[in-house]
Amino acid sequence: MPAFRPALPVVLTLLTCGFAVKLPTNLRADDAPSAADAGGIRFFENKIRPLLVARCTSCHGAKKQESGFRADTFAGLVQGGDSGVALVPGKPDESLLIAAVGYQDESLQ
Repeated sequence: MPAFRPALPVVLTLLTCGFAVKLPTNLRADDAPSAADAGGIRFFENKIRPLLVARCTSCHGAKKQESGFRADTFAGLVQGGDSGVALVPGKPDESLLIAAVGYQDESLQ
């Protein structure tokens, strides 16, 4: 059993709430995000990304991508890996990432 499992309810809550917000994936440099997008981006950067960096990117980051999955970018989270789409914004029940961090499917570990 992983040492960080007691934090799991917090992680699941943050992921579910954070990814229910549709983060913009196609902003150009000259685009200004709306206030809602800015709030979602701020939430992701302050609450979600630090957890992903601490728990996921050593195996699913820029240098190493186990199962073809990258957790260090929003595009990588949405695209997923060999097991399929990892994150479906606004639909946590369809998101493999939620199943993985919740230990709902051992094949995702």
